[in-house]
Amino acid sequence: MTEAPSARRYGRDDLVRHEASQNFETAQHGGGWMVTLAFVSAFLWLAGLAAALIGLGGIAFLSQYHPALLVAVGIAALIPALLIVAAGYMARASRRSAAANALVLEAASRLMSPAREAGSEGITFAEQMKQSASEIDHAMAHALSAMKAMAGEIGDERLRLESVSYAAADNARDLAERLGEERHALETLARDLRAQVTAMSDAIPRQAQLMITAARTASEEVGRADAALEQRLIAMHETGEELSRRMESLDDLARDASGRTEALTFSISRVEDKLEHSRRTVDAAVRASEVAAAAAATTGDALKNAVSSAIDGARQANAEINASTRAAAEEAARSLGRLRETGEQAAYALRAAGLAARLESEALDRLAGPYMPAGSAAASAPLTPPAARTPISAPQQPQPYQAHTASPAQPYQNGHSQSRPSAYGNGAMSPPASAPKQSLDDDLFEASAEAMIAAARGHEDHDILEDGPVVLGRPTPPSREREPDHPPAASLRRRHDDSAPETPRRRASDYAAPQPEPQPRATNGANGANGSGPAPWREIISDISKDQAPPQADRESIAEAVVERLQNSGIPLSDALKPKAKRRIAEAAQRGEKDRHAATIEQGGKQFDRVVQRLRGDPRLMDMAKQFVRFERADALAALEQTQSTSRNASPRLAAFLLLDAAL
Repeated sequence: MTEAPSARRYGRDDLVRHEASQNFETAQHGGGWMVTLAFVSAFLWLAGLAAALIGLGGIAFLSQYHPALLVAVGIAALIPALLIVAAGYMARASRRSAAANALVLEAASRLMSPAREAGSEGITFAEQMKQSASEIDHAMAHALSAMKAMAGEIGDERLRLESVSYAAADNARDLAERLGEERHALETLARDLRAQVTAMSDAIPRQAQLMITAARTASEEVGRADAALEQRLIAMHETGEELSRRMESLDDLARDASGRTEALTFSISRVEDKLEHSRRTVDAAVRASEVAAAAAATTGDALKNAVSSAIDGARQANAEINASTRAAAEEAARSLGRLRETGEQAAYALRAAGLAARLESEALDRLAGPYMPAGSAAASAPLTPPAARTPISAPQQPQPYQAHTASPAQPYQNGHSQSRPSAYGNGAMSPPASAPKQSLDDDLFEASAEAMIAAARGHEDHDILEDGPVVLGRPTPPSREREPDHPPAASLRRRHDDSAPETPRRRASDYAAPQPEPQPRATNGANGANGSGPAPWREIISDISKDQAPPQADRESIAEAVVERLQNSGIPLSDALKPKAKRRIAEAAQRGEKDRHAATIEQGGKQFDRVVQRLRGDPRLMDMAKQFVRFERADALAALEQTQSTSRNASPRLAAFLLLDAAL
């Protein structure tokens, strides 16, 4: 109620101060224009009188009158001018005095206003205090009644809480008993699950052995088909030799016919002047000889076409056999993959159940406290994930190098000894301290699934297409080893210019020792000109062979030396290429070699720069790196394509190849 007058008072004070300042200025300097106006009026009065005198006659007119009269008239004329000036000064003084009086009156009213306002505000404040006191009395009475009601409600709540606490204590005891029973049931379930895991671990190797037996049977069938194909090729070779002999005889006949034609032409030219009829006979004989030569050439072309069609049929049969072999291998690999996926799913389910049981047991232990039996902790201990351990690997025994055509279903395992089942696999040659911790399902199925996969896909000379017994994790060494200077074949299609084996063989590693190359049969010039003979036909049937691979010992020693030198230089190859970087390099490799090099340089970063500096400072390492890149190119690119979707870093060997290839 006091804010509105205060606000009005502040506004009124501003207005009053403004008026007071105006009055003060007016009292000090106001009315000056009145004096100026008085002087102007007096001057105009005098000027008017002077003009009237001049109009009446001027000086001549004034000279007619007495000087005293003129003085009296002058004084009479000055008095009004003085009165006008005095009136101006009086008007200015009156205005200034009026402003000063207004200023004094305003000051007096301002001096009297606090007393008046204080009286009115005191009355208003008293009324407000009276009203507030009545409201406080009413609120105190209401609060007192509410406190009395609250005291009664608090008492009722206390009684209800006591009853609820007693009921909760009873329920807690019942719940503890039921949780104890559930804990015993979960322990029993965990024991059953462990028994089932053990049974499954025993069943999976048996299934793997059955699949390996089936794969071996398929390989035997492929061997028989290979033997049949070899017999057909031998028959075709004999047929080709027979055709060559016949073509030689045809060439001899053609030469004899040419000689006889020349002799006959010479004889006819001697008697052509004597007998016109003899000349026509000679012309007919010449035409007949030309027809015979054309017939001989047509026969040779037909024979060549027949041989070409036979060669095409042999190539097609060989391609079909290779396709069926690869299809069988891919089907076996897919079956192994499905079996492993099934095992991983079962391991995941077992792990989830075990972890749930362990968490439930821990919760029960926390709830039960000191009343937990002593055997519960021991029962739940096997459910924790075991420590990481080294996977089952093949024995340390070097095997011959075996290169085969990589297929989408086969992982990269070419050209490595059994001491490294997968030199480009993740984690190879990594320091033990940096090995990743294995999960629960890897630990459960490591002794069965990984050993099965290693036996089926990880052994170069004991794959699913090879004869001979295979034990999981311990493949038997080959009965016959190949000499280091005998290179292997590029694929299942071996070259047929080797000596004929006594028994059907599918791969170069099946030979006990390198056979001496047979001497080519003696053929005449016509035979060589027509492309016949054993070696050319065998070269055509076996197609263009790949470059001979280096001996396994040299390749492995170079690879190990290069990787060891790079790691000793402080280049962590196992951590050089992360899964994301490996995936990007694989995608770039599909676009071309330049894109792969650019992606390797981008993803390698500092490690790539260190590799380049290391190569510049070590010429010996430069030469070894060139050999390493040349030997490992096909296998490393296949490994990159197969492992691009894995969640582990690139292996040291694969990382070394990618960095060195980009640096070179």
